[in-house]
Amino acid sequence: MDINSKIFKAIIKNRLIRKTLAKLSHYYFFHIYLAHHIQYETAPFQKEIISITENFKQKFAILLAFRGSAKSTLVSLSYTIWSVIGKQNLKFILLISQTQGQARQLLANIKSEFESNELLRKDFGPFEDSNEIWRSNSLVLARYKSKIMAASLGESIRGYKHGQYRPQLIILDDIEDNNSIRTKDSRDKTYNFVTSDVIPAGDIETKYLLVGNLLHSDSVVMRFKNEIEDGDRDGIIKKYPFWDKDKKPLWATKFNTKKSIEKLKKRVGNDKIFRQEYLLEIVSNEEQVIERKWIQRYDKLPLFVGNGYRYTAIGVDLAISDKDSANFTSFVAAHVFGRGENLKIYILPHPVNKRMKFSETEDQLKALVESLGGKERVKIYIESVGYQEAFAQRMSQLGYYAYGVSVHSASKRERLLFVSNTVRAGKSVFPPSGTSELEDQMVNFGVEKYDDLADAFSILIKKIMEEDKQSDGPIIVRSSGLYQSVQINRHCYTNHLGLMKKDWADREDQEIFKKYGMKNPRRIYGLP
Repeated sequence: MDINSKIFKAIIKNRLIRKTLAKLSHYYFFHIYLAHHIQYETAPFQKEIISITENFKQKFAILLAFRGSAKSTLVSLSYTIWSVIGKQNLKFILLISQTQGQARQLLANIKSEFESNELLRKDFGPFEDSNEIWRSNSLVLARYKSKIMAASLGESIRGYKHGQYRPQLIILDDIEDNNSIRTKDSRDKTYNFVTSDVIPAGDIETKYLLVGNLLHSDSVVMRFKNEIEDGDRDGIIKKYPFWDKDKKPLWATKFNTKKSIEKLKKRVGNDKIFRQEYLLEIVSNEEQVIERKWIQRYDKLPLFVGNGYRYTAIGVDLAISDKDSANFTSFVAAHVFGRGENLKIYILPHPVNKRMKFSETEDQLKALVESLGGKERVKIYIESVGYQEAFAQRMSQLGYYAYGVSVHSASKRERLLFVSNTVRAGKSVFPPSGTSELEDQMVNFGVEKYDDLADAFSILIKKIMEEDKQSDGPIIVRSSGLYQSVQINRHCYTNHLGLMKKDWADREDQEIFKKYGMKNPRRIYGLP
C-alpha cells in the first residue's frame, strides 16, 4: 500500500485500525506514530532494514549504512519502542553505544517520544508510573512490564536482568570510531567486550543488531562479517552505501538531483571522509598508493595481428595454506602490446583468487594457461622466494615459460607503489567489469584484510616493465599458427606485424629456433 495514498490517510484516522496495524507491523508503526521524523519517501533499503527488525527469527544482523541514512532512527529509536508495544512484546531491551554520552542520548530520544508524542501517548500510553523513576540509563514501562537500558562499551553488564528476563533485544549502535580502531589493542578490547560480555548477556532467543559503518579491515564489524562469511557465526550482513554500482543514490527521493549530491559532497568537503562515511569504503590512514580515478578501461581487446601484440602473462601470488584463515592464491593475467612509450598492458577480467592446495594450484594455473592460448603463448611470473621459487621451477620443468620475479626486500606496499604509475599513465588498463575485487585491493591497499590480488598484479607488472627495458629480451615470432616467446639475438627481431626484418639470423639464432622446434622463418613468412 502506498504510504501517501488516501486509503492510508483514512486508516490513520481510525484509532482501532491504526493501533492494530501498528502492533502488527513496525513499518506501519513508524509511518503512523513517528511520521514527524519522515521528510522524504521511505527508500527500498530502509524498508529492508525495517523488515529485518520485524523478523525475530533472524537473531544476528549487521546493518551497515551511510551517514544520514536514518539507520539509528529506524533501529535504535523506532524499533526499540515498537519491540515493546508491538507484537514482539519484549520485556528487556539493551542499547549499547561507544560512550556513555552516546548511550544516554539514544535513551533520551526514546524518552522524548514517550513524553511528548501525543498520538503515541493517546494510543499506547501512559508510559510513566508514579512508582518508577526514569533514570539517565534506564526507562521502566510499568504498563508493559518492560525495561529499556542503555550502556557504553566497557561498562559492566554481566548478570543484567529485568524480572526473570535477560536482554531479549541487544542493539549495538556505532560502537566504533576512527580513534577506537587505530590500534590492534583497542580493536581487540572492543571485540573481546562484545564477544565475552555483550553476547553472553542475552540468552538463546536474544536478537542482536549491530548498526554501524566500515572503518577498518580488522574492526569488530569486519571480524563479525568474516565470521559469518566463513560459516563460524550465524547471521546476515547488509551493506547500504550512498549509491549503487551505477552511482544512483539509494535514497533517490532525498538525493534526486546531481545538484543535491554535489551539495552533500561539498558539505562533507573531504573525499576520504565521503568514501568512508558514505560509500562504506575502508580508507587507509596512510597515503593512498593508487587512486580509483586513475583506473582507465578498454572497451574491447585489440586484435593480436597488426597491433603490436607481444605475449600474454600471468602474475602469481601463492599462499602456503588452504585453511580458512590463510591468505588466498591469486592469478592476475594480461595481454602485452607494444614497447616503451607504446607499451599497453590489458588486464584480463575474472582473476583467480581462492584458497587452494598445491595440486589444485598447479591444475588451476595449467587450466588458465590453456584458456589463454597454451604454454607456447603464455608466460608465468612467480615471486622468487622460498616455496614460490620452487613452484616456478616445477612449472618450468613441465615445459611452461615460468619465471621467478625477484622482489629483493621490498614490502608489498613498495611493490605496488613501484608499478602504480603504469595505472596512472594508462599503460595498465582494465576491462569494463570483472576486476572489481582487484581494484578494491589496489585502491584500499593497507586497509583491506587481504591484498593477494594486488600483490599478484604488482608481480605481473614489475616483470613486464623489466622485460620492456631489455632491448634484446623476449619477442614473439609466429610458428605453425602459434605464438612463441624465445630469447633471440638482436640481429633477428620482428616488427609489429611479426615479419622478419632481417633476411636471416646468425648461427646462434638458428640454434635457438632449432631448440624450440621452429621451422625456417624464411619459409614461414615467405622471405627470400
